Amino acid sequence: PVIDRRVRESHPLVSVIISTRSSADNFNRLIKCLAAQTVDDFEVIVADNMGIDIPAAAKKVHCVIPSLVDGNPTEGRNIAVHFARGQIAVFLDDNAVIGQDYLANVVKAFETTDILGLRGRILDQTGTVSHHQQAWDRGDQAFPTLCNQECNAAFLIWSFRMVFGAYPLLN
Repeated sequence: PVIDRRVRESHPLVSVIISTRSSADNFNRLIKCLAAQTVDDFEVIVADNMGIDIPAAAKKVHCVIPSLVDGNPTEGRNIAVHFARGQIAVFLDDNAVIGQDYLANVVKAFETTDILGLRGRILDQTGTVSHHQQAWDRGDQAFPTLCNQECNAAFLIWSFRMVFGAYPLLN
């Protein structure tokens, strides 16, 4: 069953959707990063593909959707976005590490640019980019591109729903 701790009338600006797939340690580190954000108008929805111990981070997790389709993170995100109450969906993997201005920067991008979605830079845990990760790090300048990655991406929720979400077999 879905665990929903939100106040019925809540309508945050941002819905952070986390797909769990790695360790509880990684997940709890990401929750600490979210707790340190400089903005607080967001909710956290977890598409729990692992059965991790959510109560360890309960203060910042508002909604948990357990045991989704065979551990497929993209399908979990597609389902979780339908529980979102925000205007912007931010998709993060559970092993992400984000800076304290991460959500503020996402909001600013949508407020100052006429976009439906964005994708951000992804670096490995060492902060470097290997040869096979070049598609994840396209430099510091913004430019129009196909948004074909499922983590470290954000979309206006109405536009994401309009196209019925991401390709469900994308991993």
